[in-house]
Amino acid sequence: MVHVEPNEPDAGSDIYTFLQLGNKQHKDWDNTVIGRAVLSAGELALESNSVRRADGLRKRVEKACKDLIRHRAREHSDPTSPAARAKAAAAPRSSGLPPEEEARLIREYKEQHYASWVDQPLPALGGKTPRAAVRTKAGRERVDVLLKEVENRESQLPAGQRFDFSRIRRELSLEP
Repeated sequence: MVHVEPNEPDAGSDIYTFLQLGNKQHKDWDNTVIGRAVLSAGELALESNSVRRADGLRKRVEKACKDLIRHRAREHSDPTSPAARAKAAAAPRSSGLPPEEEARLIREYKEQHYASWVDQPLPALGGKTPRAAVRTKAGRERVDVLLKEVENRESQLPAGQRFDFSRIRRELSLEP
């Protein structure tokens, strides 16, 4: 079941977040964000992280609004493309928190996320958990590569925001 939560008004626009109860990938999460509706002067923009979800939101909104709205354009971008990564890197980011507090919150979130990571089925491992995958030679290699990729991304972050994967490597007997 999808429900909508209004966010705080943002400089001339209202933002509504569409949420679905539960999360298939992260069992400890209460909900899944399906997308957002951003209302500003004479314009409604729907945003989502997948084409399927965007299509579903558009159908819901068009059905609810009937002739009050008209579809004008659709944009699709791949956030992993070089152009999108460059745009994200150049965009100013500020949470409004002091840097030490922001780093602490990021580390806490990562601790929570990775606490059960070894027992989460991962698409990158064909739906197996890292713990199950390391039982075979090919699986061990796959998990090791996956960890190296994540460790590489972490190494590019400010030191205070980095997650230390040594505990996970020890738990999976993948210490270098």
